[in-house]
Amino acid sequence: MFNKISPAIIAIIVALSTVSGVNLVYAETIEELQAKISGLSAKSQNLDQRSREYRSLISETKEEARTLQGDIGNLTAEINALEAEIGQTETNIESTGYKIQLTELEAQKTHDKIEVQRGQLAEVLRVIHNQESASLLEIMLLQPSFAAFLNEREQVLALQGSLKSFNDELKQRKSDLEAAAAALTQEKANLEALNVKLGIQQTAITGQKSQKSRLLATTKGQEREYQQMLAGVEAEKAALLKEVKILEQRVVAQRNFLKYAEAKTIPPKGTKIFIWPEASYKFTQGYGMTAYAKRGAYGGSPHNGIDISHGAGTPLLAAADGVVFASGTNKGWGNWVALQHANGLVTLYGHMIKPTHQSVGRGVTAGTTIGYEGATGFSTGSHLHFSVYEKFFTYDKGNEVYFNYFDGTLNPLDYL
Repeated sequence: MFNKISPAIIAIIVALSTVSGVNLVYAETIEELQAKISGLSAKSQNLDQRSREYRSLISETKEEARTLQGDIGNLTAEINALEAEIGQTETNIESTGYKIQLTELEAQKTHDKIEVQRGQLAEVLRVIHNQESASLLEIMLLQPSFAAFLNEREQVLALQGSLKSFNDELKQRKSDLEAAAAALTQEKANLEALNVKLGIQQTAITGQKSQKSRLLATTKGQEREYQQMLAGVEAEKAALLKEVKILEQRVVAQRNFLKYAEAKTIPPKGTKIFIWPEASYKFTQGYGMTAYAKRGAYGGSPHNGIDISHGAGTPLLAAADGVVFASGTNKGWGNWVALQHANGLVTLYGHMIKPTHQSVGRGVTAGTTIGYEGATGFSTGSHLHFSVYEKFFTYDKGNEVYFNYFDGTLNPLDYL
C-alpha cells in the first residue's frame, strides 16, 4: 500500500498499455517478407500446374511392348516435368528461407517488447517500493477528507488491475515466443527436406537425360534397333532369373538365409491393409503370369508383384506401419527396401533411384517416404516394383543381396 500515485507511475502504466506500438528498427519488415512469400507461393503453384500437365502427357499405361517413339515421348515428358518440379522446389526453398527470416523477425520483435515491458515493470515496482513506507492510518490522516482517501484506494485498485493485465500479457508474449521457436524448428526441418528433395530431382533429371541420349545413340532413331535392344535386355533378365531360381532353391535346402520372416496368418483377400505406395500412379503391370511374363521376360516364372509409375523421382511411401526389415542393391531390382508389418507380412519396393535413406530396424508409419522411383536394376523405364510376401528371406549372391523371387508372394491387389 502506498500514499500517493505519482505522475511517474501513471506515465509508466500508460506506456505499458501502448508497448505494442514500440518502434524497433529491423533490416526487413514483416510486410516485405510476407509479400515475398506470397509472390513465391504463386510462382510455386504455377510450376506445380506445369508439372501436372507434363505428367499427364506420360503414356497412360507405359505399355510393356513399347515403341521407340513412345519411350522417347515418356522420357521427354518426365524431363519436362522434372524441370518444372526442380523449379518449384527451388522456389519453395527460397520461400522457406524467407519464412525462417519472418519467424526470426517476429520472435525478435516479441522478445524486444518483453524486454521493454520488463524494464517498465521494474520501474513501476521501484517507485511503488519507495512509496510503501506509510501505513494505512498515515495515508488516511494525510488525506483532506475520507472521500479523497477512497479515491486514492480506487486508484490503487486500478493500478493493481493494470499490473495483473500486464502480467497476463507478458505470459502471452512468452507463449508466442515459444510458438515461434517451434515454428522455426519446423521450417528448418522443411528446408532440410526440400534440399534432399532437390538432390533427388537433380539426380532423376540427369538420369533421364542420359537415358534418352543413350537410347537415341543405341537405336540411331530406328524402331527395329529399339526392339532388338529390348529383346536383349529381356534375354539378360530371363537368364539372371533362371540363375537366381537355382541359387534360391539351394539356399532354401540349406536354410542359408541372411534374414528370414514369415507371417503367422494371411489376411483374407480383400482386406485393405495397405495404402498405395505412390500417392499418384499409373498401373503398368499386374501380378502373376502377365502377357509380359508369358513372353519369357522372367525366365518362365510369373511376375512376383505389380508395377506402377508416376515418373522418376516420385516419393515412394510405406504401405503400412512397420519396420525396415532389409535393404540392398542387386542387378535384378537395383536399389530395394523391404518393410515388415505388424501382421508379419513383408512389402518390397524395387528399382529405387537411390538406396533407401531409412536404416534397417527403424520404425516407419504408413505414408513415410522410404525412397524415390527410379529405373535401377533390370528396368527399361522408371517405375516402382511392389511385392507382398507371406514368407520373405534374403541371401548372398556374390557381393549382392537378393531375396526370394516368387514363392512366398501374394497378389498385392488383394490387399491394397
